[in-house]
Amino acid sequence: EPYMLISGTYDVGGLVGLNFGSITSSCSAASVRGHKGVGGLVGLNSWPGAIDSSFSSGSVSGTGSYYDVGGLVGSNGGSVSTSYSTGRVSSSVNGEASVGGLVGAGSPSNTIACFWDIQTSGHVTSAGGTGLTTAEMQDLQTFLNARWDFVDEVGNGTCDYWQIFPGEYPHLSYGCDNPRLMPEGLGTAEQPYLIRDARDLGCVWFEPLAHYRLGQSVDLSGIPWSMAVIPWFGGSFEGNGQVITNLRIEGSAGLGVFGVLAPAASVVNLGVKAVEITGTHGVGGLVGFNRGSVTSCYSSGSVSGTGGVGGLVGVGGYSSSITTSYSNSLVSGTEGNIGGLVGHIWGDASVIQCYSSGRVSGTYRVGGLVGYEEPYAWPEGSFWDTETSGQTDSYGEEGKTTAEMQTAKTFLDAGWDFIGETDNGTDDIWWIEEGRDYPRLWWELPELERLPVVELDAASFDGFIAESVVLVDFFATWCSHCTTQAPILEDVADQLEGRAQVAKLDVDESREVAQQYAVTAVPTLILFRDGVEVRRFVGVTSADVLVAAILAAVDSQD
Repeated sequence: EPYMLISGTYDVGGLVGLNFGSITSSCSAASVRGHKGVGGLVGLNSWPGAIDSSFSSGSVSGTGSYYDVGGLVGSNGGSVSTSYSTGRVSSSVNGEASVGGLVGAGSPSNTIACFWDIQTSGHVTSAGGTGLTTAEMQDLQTFLNARWDFVDEVGNGTCDYWQIFPGEYPHLSYGCDNPRLMPEGLGTAEQPYLIRDARDLGCVWFEPLAHYRLGQSVDLSGIPWSMAVIPWFGGSFEGNGQVITNLRIEGSAGLGVFGVLAPAASVVNLGVKAVEITGTHGVGGLVGFNRGSVTSCYSSGSVSGTGGVGGLVGVGGYSSSITTSYSNSLVSGTEGNIGGLVGHIWGDASVIQCYSSGRVSGTYRVGGLVGYEEPYAWPEGSFWDTETSGQTDSYGEEGKTTAEMQTAKTFLDAGWDFIGETDNGTDDIWWIEEGRDYPRLWWELPELERLPVVELDAASFDGFIAESVVLVDFFATWCSHCTTQAPILEDVADQLEGRAQVAKLDVDESREVAQQYAVTAVPTLILFRDGVEVRRFVGVTSADVLVAAILAAVDSQD
């Protein structure tokens, strides 16, 4: 709120006084006054607190005999990235000690790709960030060069946090009458948003409490990121046995596909492959800071940072869990708490039936599976490869040789549930090629490869339905019921496992085909066998009904 005055003594901020969590895409225009730890956005940003893609424009003043006064942050012990401030900064303290245009006190290395206006702030120094003139602060190229993610460009990511207009500072895009078009679906547990590409993935931050499902694997090649793709997430993300590949991040703290998983968040059945992630604290191939649950996921590639670095998860705490997952990523750290699977677990966190096999290196508290485990956190039934990791020690269970790690008995004796056995359960979570590879998740089996929902047009329609069994959804982009039907089609395609095809046709783009088959309402779903219509469904139809009809058509064809 502009013209709001916030006044206090210690740790006073326009938005947050004391931050231990994650602040993303936020701003403050309030005037702030206090004695110590006074900032336009945050008073004290304490580890592992992270501030990303945010700004402040209100005036900041230190009124006592203490220090730590900054345009954005008073005192920074966490991380700040891709943020700026423009407000005037003043202090009654003699001299410039711990008073800065952007940050009052803290390590400059914890502030990445951040700026402040030296003219409007009245300060040419700061404990982090780069001071610029007003003209430079209103130049788009300044921020593009620093890898800020703007609307209408994909070279710095697809989240589109920022937008800028001539003669103005950058604005947060959600406040610029620029509503984000969400993917197909409703974001509910029954009808999650369907992620199909990098643009869809970049929408998740906008509704981080919603439910999502990966409709197909996503390749992020050629899109560098300076922060987590999804900085904070509190919903559910169903990977659907798909893979996010070639993620490249170079940033600060809380890095991975997900920066922070909140306590209620869940990520399941997701692979991240060929990642290259470099940061400071809380760095993982999948999650930086985990406070939720990760189940049946894996990572591969390289992950590096200073501390709290893991192949799959950087730091796990607050009763978080990592279950039936693995990493073969190369993991390295310049400081401590470095682990093949997770760097640091604490606060009743659990690691259950997981493994790691990548090489691990660091300075202290380095482990093949877990770098450092505090009381009340525990790994259970988990392993690491002592040969490939280069580590004979770890907080956690047992280290095994490569031969032992590629033998089913090692894991069966620990209660792991494999395909083809029932002693450890019937969920069939794992499978293994003994003597040749480590255990893999059930959804990695080649024969379970799924066919996508194919989008047809008038030119491709006849040829596509001519052979075999095909279900075609006649839909329209303006139809809300069609949006409801879309994720159901994905579920149908998954259940069919290649035994038949699922496709869709936009009736507005292919009117002649819709007229040929007398489609007068949408959605209409027509089941074809060898080019001949055998069943028709009008309106939203459940997956169970559709799958039963399709399999009946397949059986009759056989």
